[in-house]
Amino acid sequence: MAYFYPLSILATIIATALGAFIATLNKKMPRGIMVFLQNFSTGALVAFLFLELYLESINSFSSFYSDESIGALVGLSIILGTGIFFYILHILVDKISHHHHHEDEVGCEDHVHVDMLIHREHKSLFVSTLVFFIAIFTHNIPEGFSLGLSFSDESNLINGYLLSFILFLHNVIIAYAMASSLKNENVKNRNIFLITLSSAIPAFVFAIVGFYLGDVLISNVLAQGTLIAISAGSLSFILVKELLPPLFTTYKSKLTPLYFLLGVAIFTCLLFLHVY
Repeated sequence: MAYFYPLSILATIIATALGAFIATLNKKMPRGIMVFLQNFSTGALVAFLFLELYLESINSFSSFYSDESIGALVGLSIILGTGIFFYILHILVDKISHHHHHEDEVGCEDHVHVDMLIHREHKSLFVSTLVFFIAIFTHNIPEGFSLGLSFSDESNLINGYLLSFILFLHNVIIAYAMASSLKNENVKNRNIFLITLSSAIPAFVFAIVGFYLGDVLISNVLAQGTLIAISAGSLSFILVKELLPPLFTTYKSKLTPLYFLLGVAIFTCLLFLHVY
C-alpha cells in the first residue's frame, strides 16, 4: 500500500513529465537511447505478460475448478475476449476520429497518432488534441488498470515493482515522441507540457481503480483470476497492436533483437528469482 501511490505516479505522471521536458529542450534524445528503451521495455513486458499474468490467471482458475484443463480454457477465453473487446473499442475510436485507417499503416504507435492528427489539414490544434486524447485513453485504460492490479496482492508486490519500471521506460519514450511532434508545430513549451501531461491522467486514475478493485476481490479466487485474465488480455492487445509493430519500423535497428531479448531475459530472471 505504501509503495503503490509513489510508484504509480512515477510510472505514469513523472515518466510522462520527464519525456515532455526532454522534448522541450533544444537537444534531441539520441536515437540509440530511444531504440534501446523501447525495445528493452517491450521485451520486459513480454516476459511479465506470459510468465506472470498468463500463468497466474490460469492457475487461479485451475485451483477454483480443480481441473487444470478447464481452468486453462476459462482463463484463456477471458484473455481472448478482453483482447477482442479492446480491439473493437480501438476500431470504434478510430471511426469516430476519422483521422486515419490503421489497416493502411505500419507501426501505429501513440506518437504516430500525434503526427497524423497534428498534420491533418482543416483541423484546429484543439480538435486534433481532443481526438488524440480519446485515442490514447483506450491505451491507458488497460495500462493503468494492470498497474493498479499488480499492487493489490501484498504477498506478491514484486509484480507492481517490475511493471512500474517497465511502464516508466515506455511512457518516457511515448511522452517524448508526443511532445516532439507538438514542438515541431511550434506549440509553446508550456502548452506542450500540459497537453502531454494530460495524457497520463487516465493511466493514473485507472491504476487507482485497479488497485482498490483488486484489493476488495483478492480473497476470491474466481474474481482474482478474472481480474488477472482481463489485465493479461488488455496488455496483450497493447503489445500486438501498439508495441511490437514499431520495433520493426520506428525503432528498428540492427540491435533490436538483442535489446528485446535482453529485456525478456532480465525480467525472466527477476521473476524466476522471486518465485524460487
